[in-house]
Amino acid sequence: MEGGMEMTSGIDVLKNKINEMSNEAGLLFREKEFQKAADKYSEAILMCKNIPELIPQKHILLNNRSAMREKASDHENCLADCDELLEMDPKHKLTRIRKARVLEEQGYFNEALVELYVYISFQIMDMKKDFEAGRQPKEPEQPARMEELIKKIANELTDRYLEKQISTPPSDLPSKVIIDKTLSMFESYSMLSINHTDINFKELDKNVLEAKTSYEKSKAFFERGLAYAATKKFDSASLDIETAYSEISDEDLDYPLEYRVQLYNWHATFVLLRSMFDEAAEIFSKALKLDPFNCEVLLKMGCLYIDKGEIEKAKDFISKAMDVNVKLPSIYFYRSQIHAFENDQENMLTDLQTCMDLDPTNQQAVLSIATLLIGQGDIDQAESVIENGLAKEPNNIDLLLMKGELMVSKGVTLQSEEHFNEGIFCFDRAIQIDPSNAGCYANKGTIYIQALGKIDEGKELIEKALELDPNYMMALTSLAQVYMNTGNHEDFMKAQVLFEKALNGTRNRDDIFHINSLKAEAIARMEAENRIRQIKIF
Repeated sequence: MEGGMEMTSGIDVLKNKINEMSNEAGLLFREKEFQKAADKYSEAILMCKNIPELIPQKHILLNNRSAMREKASDHENCLADCDELLEMDPKHKLTRIRKARVLEEQGYFNEALVELYVYISFQIMDMKKDFEAGRQPKEPEQPARMEELIKKIANELTDRYLEKQISTPPSDLPSKVIIDKTLSMFESYSMLSINHTDINFKELDKNVLEAKTSYEKSKAFFERGLAYAATKKFDSASLDIETAYSEISDEDLDYPLEYRVQLYNWHATFVLLRSMFDEAAEIFSKALKLDPFNCEVLLKMGCLYIDKGEIEKAKDFISKAMDVNVKLPSIYFYRSQIHAFENDQENMLTDLQTCMDLDPTNQQAVLSIATLLIGQGDIDQAESVIENGLAKEPNNIDLLLMKGELMVSKGVTLQSEEHFNEGIFCFDRAIQIDPSNAGCYANKGTIYIQALGKIDEGKELIEKALELDPNYMMALTSLAQVYMNTGNHEDFMKAQVLFEKALNGTRNRDDIFHINSLKAEAIARMEAENRIRQIKIF
């Protein structure tokens, strides 16, 4: 009995000494002597040894020492403290967050994000336990740095990808939907539907076979290429226009100037769609040498430099295009992209509005304004913009899809069946109007998965989208996320292939950034789940 009292008394003495040292460390902290404070905590930790009764004190001391080491920028030892404490208490919130913060400080963004997902996963596990036990579950708390970390990772991945893309550009064209939307901003594409109302491909094939001279061959291939473009057969269009280009010589001045400018413009456009920036710039330059005031070519050169991220050059060409035709709506649309690049939302909105004022049917501008307003949290105004757009074009697929997504989101947020049903109606209406449009199925499938948790139904719709357009970005990324969420290694590898295919299907930096954000989140979440499976929680 006396021996037990002596042991208890000895532990109390140790506790008192530890408390004294902790108080001294606290004073040093207030004096901003962080390293000395850490050393004082080290003395206290040594006194704890492995005495079971002192384990709670040791936890506190380790946490405090790691905090002092972080303040002293002693990152290596801070991380060692974090690891030791997390070994003892994997759910220790402050330590998990501190470890992520220090990893981020050192530039280990991916590892930091994994730590934050481990932290969230433990919260979700606790929430499920509370629910099963009949207790009120506490909603998981997202760490403040998570979104910023994802942005950092996505920016790094995007910069590396774009550098690689410029040096070794992909040979494939992007998806049909992206090509159609891109070309629709230019007059030469809009005129195709007017000039090609009654296409006879047999006659065009015959012209190609019977052409004798280089000019005749070039013109025959070019005319058939434009016909393919008018019918949205873009791979065939690109091939024929490239052949037409190869048949003529820059030194031969016998070809009509207008024909050469038109051919150069179209060929360079398809080269640009493949992200072959330098080659496209060279061909556009040939067109401008022949026609320096060609507004469309000047504008496309501006677009080229926007895609390359060379904003000053982009500004120069778009300014020249504006000097030629200040009332061309697409100039203001693409200048708005420069403002977006510079995070100048006010001027971005002004240019988009000007684009709409000059061309009320320009739905790309309507979509961009609505997207900007949604990003600013002005949902009601975004809904009004979309409704006004649909009043002018009731069957516009893109506007119906955006309205559908907005209504379903409102339905979920407000728990409103009316909003939800209206959103689903918009998706179904879009499919009814154009059952061959991959975007209709991809959007509806993504909403089913992300907003409603209907994985199987959503996956079926997304697979239908990929049957129609194997390169459709939203379908690829949504299916990739489905595979990532299974936790299966084989599905994980499938997801990586889909993410890479989605990246190869777009040339837009925002799209590439978005894909890399999804990819970073998915990989970190899976790594976090793998790590949790290896942790023993007593």
